[in-house]
Amino acid sequence: MKLRYLLTSLVAGAALLTSCVQEAQQTYLDQIRVSSSYVAISVEGGSTTITLDATDAWTITGVGDAEGELSWVKVTPMAGDAGEDIQLTFSAEADASGREGSVYINCAGVQQIINVIQGEPVAETVSVKDVLDGIEGKLYRVTGTCTSIVNTSYGNWYLNDGTGELYIYGTVNNSQQYDWASFNIEVGDEVTVEGRRTTYNGTIEFEDALFIDVNKSLIKVEETNPEDASFTKEGSQVSVTLTCKGNGLAVEIPEDAKSWLSIASIGGTTTNPVVTFQAAANELGDRSTTVTFSTVDSESKNYTAQLTLSQAGAIIDATAAEINAAEDGETQYRMTGYLREVANDIYGNLYVTDYSGEVYVYGVLDENGAAKNWANLGINEGDIITVVGPKTSYNGAPQLKNVSVEDHKAVTGATLAEFIAAEPADDVWYRLTGTVKDIYNTEYGNFHLLDDAGNDVTVYGLVAGWGGPSKQFSSLGIKEGDVITIVGVRDEYNGTVQVGKAFFVSVAE
Repeated sequence: MKLRYLLTSLVAGAALLTSCVQEAQQTYLDQIRVSSSYVAISVEGGSTTITLDATDAWTITGVGDAEGELSWVKVTPMAGDAGEDIQLTFSAEADASGREGSVYINCAGVQQIINVIQGEPVAETVSVKDVLDGIEGKLYRVTGTCTSIVNTSYGNWYLNDGTGELYIYGTVNNSQQYDWASFNIEVGDEVTVEGRRTTYNGTIEFEDALFIDVNKSLIKVEETNPEDASFTKEGSQVSVTLTCKGNGLAVEIPEDAKSWLSIASIGGTTTNPVVTFQAAANELGDRSTTVTFSTVDSESKNYTAQLTLSQAGAIIDATAAEINAAEDGETQYRMTGYLREVANDIYGNLYVTDYSGEVYVYGVLDENGAAKNWANLGINEGDIITVVGPKTSYNGAPQLKNVSVEDHKAVTGATLAEFIAAEPADDVWYRLTGTVKDIYNTEYGNFHLLDDAGNDVTVYGLVAGWGGPSKQFSSLGIKEGDVITIVGVRDEYNGTVQVGKAFFVSVAE
């Protein structure tokens, strides 16, 4: 069963012609809980009741005579105080035309949508753009090309009709069963589905769309392993075999890929053409593009198929600031920094800092590429790590996603006395906290670090963070008497204990 609720009996007409309440589908928000987010009213008219739990005062909107509001439904009560098992009754007069709409429960700044239907709704045939601009919960029928298949268990895929792209989250037959193999849908096929417009995490989609019809494409890419569609970073060729039942063949390379990808040759036969692509040497990070193959039938109707070609590239060493400013994509970035915080100790969501700023890492993979194994990596807050991964964004916020850890330096929190007693070592890192005294070089950052017990170590140069440039100590604004935390190694000069390779972590308020 899918993790998100299933749209089941709402599509089946028989279930809509009764006055019974559908089996409750629990929909949870922290502030609002309803026994069902869908209400079905009999064509003969009548009432249906659901229950509401609210943590604060609540109101009903979307019901009335104003444009865009549901005028044929009456809801009682329309407002109330916090409570549990509050009875909400939805009523309507008799109507056999099939109608639907949405009302809204508002509480503590959040909103729960309740979709209301009466009779058997008839899907409106529209474009994808009409769906994207349409009404939440309304039933639509669309026809478009399958551009990508994400999941073949439930039937998750993308449909594009030229006006926009729609995500299909689950595809079902007339019996509301997932039966993907029977639909015989392939990338490039023209498919018709019906579904209700819904939004999940900002993505407009059909959930459990009803399969109507498929018009098989006259062109398709023969089975290709991902490795067979990959170029070496030194530059190489990839040959793609097609099945083409149309008139002619056209190959389209996206404009942004033409600088590194070209067609070396087109051979084979009319029905099984072979297109060979040439990729130039890649001095940048990983890159990929999707090429489109097209043909036409006797009536000049266009059919397409697509294939994603990828090329490995060099990993780009970058600072936090450079990563945050980079474009989203598949380019791999390498960053080394101080692990300031572990925000999630299952997936390994991290905040990693260097002298230029901070990067949020959304997920760390282990050496086998598996997620949720952060606890087994032996890395702790305050350590120094090197991560490699692609730059992405979430709600406009930059991040590195699903990184691998290329290097790890453990950092030991130590008192000044423990640091002084340790043996000099160039690759053993310590985290020290103390009071700044006697700043005798304000360019490099040479000063003494003291503790309450009178221990004194010399800091021979301090930079703003991991990898920071020297001679910029004054930019830190550190004053004598400040209590600071730094990281460095145990060093000595003429018998004097020093903190070498020191970088700044924080200053106490």
